[in-house]
Amino acid sequence: MALFIYRSYYDTALDEAISAFKQAVRLDPDLVEALVNLASAYLMQQRFPQAQPLLETAIRLDAQNIAAYGNLGYLYLQQGQTMKAKQMFKKVLELSPNAPQAQQYLQQL
Repeated sequence: MALFIYRSYYDTALDEAISAFKQAVRLDPDLVEALVNLASAYLMQQRFPQAQPLLETAIRLDAQNIAAYGNLGYLYLQQGQTMKAKQMFKKVLELSPNAPQAQQYLQQL
């Protein structure tokens, strides 16, 4: 029973976060942090088609955004697009050479 309650709370909190990030994006479509955070929340729900264009827009607006590249790499990895995932994780390491998650993902590929 406790797991169900936790999961229900988690889902509710994530849905509320998505609503807040969507509102932020509506108010400022170029707000990179809101785009990346909304995409991250979608990734947690495995809503890849919704997350991808947000991350691509974030990268277009801020080509130095490590979180956008990392999340897009994770998305590609989950979709079985390993070459694209490698490109994204390499970009993360180019921008932040000591990024441990990107290093781990690249070692797995």
